Amino acid sequence: MKRMTFAVMACLAVFTMGCVSAQKVEMADLNGAGTLVKVNDARWDGKRVPPGEQGKKCGGTDPHFPSFTFDLAGLREHFQSKVVGIKMSAYDVDWPSGHHGKWRYLFDAEKETFISPEIPSETMDLPEGVKVISTHTAGRFSRGAYLAPSSCVAGGGHMYFTDIAFELENGETVTVTFSQGKY
Repeated sequence: MKRMTFAVMACLAVFTMGCVSAQKVEMADLNGAGTLVKVNDARWDGKRVPPGEQGKKCGGTDPHFPSFTFDLAGLREHFQSKVVGIKMSAYDVDWPSGHHGKWRYLFDAEKETFISPEIPSETMDLPEGVKVISTHTAGRFSRGAYLAPSSCVAGGGHMYFTDIAFELENGETVTVTFSQGKY
């Protein structure tokens, strides 16, 4: 089944209104609807993986998954339910049998805003408040919670995405997709 994906443009991400029942919400700028999720590094434009952010065996220089700002108050209002968990699942769209790591953020759901830490590639030494769900599955690379885009070992030109799953207090889970870009 082909996954529906939507690129983050201009490093701003906003959820479309009225789509919660579909369980998949588009990340897009909706002209003044307010920024509910923002990538904190302008180099991540959703088109190309930023230079140096590829896996270490592919020439990456201290690669990290970017930090995000989550407007928890805005998400609470939009979903009409508190966000109580955020799970991340990184993958190469051209390699369906493997993934680039799964982790979750621990945060205070009562706060107005949550700024996630950067996640370093190919290590289990993670920032406080980050818990591993499963390590990446690429055996050629050092073990870790996250593997930066690394298609140099798989032919190049792959697209990389990360699903962001919001676990809501009402029991629902809503997923959005962040485009890391092509490498």
